[in-house]
Formats: sequence, C-alpha cells, structure tokens
Amino acid sequence: MNQPEYKSLPPSQIVPMLADKGIYNVIERLNREIRRRTRVVGTFPDGNSALMLVCARLRHVASKAWGTKPYMSMKHLEEMKKETQQDAG
Repeated sequence: MNQPEYKSLPPSQIVPMLADKGIYNVIERLNREIRRRTRVVGTFPDGNSALMLVCARLRHVASKAWGTKPYMSMKHLEEMKKETQQDAG
C-alpha cells in the first residue's frame, strides 16, 4: 500500500494490518503458505518435486472458498469492453 500510514512500517507489520482490514491479497497468502511448506521440506531432490508441491497447494486453494473470493471488481473491465465495442461498431 502506498499510503502514508504504512511508509515507516516493515512488511511484517503491514501485512497483519491489511489482513485486519480485509485487504490482504490471496497471492501473498499463497506465497507465504508455499514458502512455509518448502522450508519444512528443506532440500528437494529435483525441480519436479518442488513443482509438485506448489501445484498441489494451488489445486487445494482453487478447490476451497478462500481461493474463489473475488479481489478485483470486474465492473471496470466490462465497461472498457463495452466502450471498445461501441467504438469499433
């Protein structure tokens, strides 16, 4: 966030504040979850093992409610699409 209240704070304090306000990004949450799980494993035997872990987590997130919550309003994109179609037509 580029707001003055967050300028002097480290990310470790900003993220919980954003989570309290309901602004926390699902991608940030997913990255932290994957990082936590890869730290538990430590060293992977090959790149495919790491990829399998990440893909498994992505499948889990996609199947749960917190992976389907919309974080971006599509209204603006729909309006742009209508304007583009009107200009072309």
